[in-house]
Amino acid sequence: MKSSNLVTGATGTIGRDVAKTTLGKRRSGDRACNAEGSVIGTNIAYYCRVPKKAPMKPIFITALNNRWLDGLLNEPRPCGNHKQDGQLVRARRRWRRSFKILLVAIFPVILACASSARAQISQSTHKPSSELQKEGDYYVGNWKLTGETKANAFGRGGQKFESSERLEWMPGGFFLLARSYEGEKWTGLTVIGYDENKKILTHTAYNARGEIEVMEGTEQGDTEIWSGDGKVDGKPLKQRLTIKRVSPTRYTFKFEMAPRGGDWSLVYEGQGTKEG
Repeated sequence: MKSSNLVTGATGTIGRDVAKTTLGKRRSGDRACNAEGSVIGTNIAYYCRVPKKAPMKPIFITALNNRWLDGLLNEPRPCGNHKQDGQLVRARRRWRRSFKILLVAIFPVILACASSARAQISQSTHKPSSELQKEGDYYVGNWKLTGETKANAFGRGGQKFESSERLEWMPGGFFLLARSYEGEKWTGLTVIGYDENKKILTHTAYNARGEIEVMEGTEQGDTEIWSGDGKVDGKPLKQRLTIKRVSPTRYTFKFEMAPRGGDWSLVYEGQGTKEG
């Protein structure tokens, strides 16, 4: 049964019969409907004219869900009284404009609320990894690095170097930031994180020469091994950094490189000492 045939209120089916009888006995000069409606909740009241001098009796016809919205946003059907038709059209148009303005105003608020809810759910379920937490527990602070380059297939050795690093947490605890300095000059930034899918540590370094170095690391007891790809004179090669934690304030490191399919060569080695 169509929603237009449903009748609400105490009249029930009696009201439906009265409507049919009234429309069937109307005089030729009478209007079948005065076309003036009022929206009460989700009901639209239509007034039908009965024989002369009879009072106007409302019959409430339920407009369910999308039918109510369709009636509100679309032009009404004319009922024959041009004056009342015009009033109803103008009223509906005002409702339609107001409704559209309301949608435009509310929609951004709904999106903002949804984004906030997603962010809260993500924050509550996504927590920093324990593997990265161990890295931070050891490395956060200021370190002094000293070492020496070694003679190898990629260059001459014997050059001593000294630099410093300051490691700190990025807000949120998902990444460690390592700033590298040569004297007072800031020369590089390294972002250390943890890939939950691969179950490995990540290391992305940016230096003042515009170079980017990407490495992946694993931890075995007190030893970390970082590996990645690099280039020397435009030729691709493999590179590996091994760090061994000797004490809470000291670690040793060595850096090696190897051509594709070749043997590893020690490039430099040294130690880091925690300051302060």
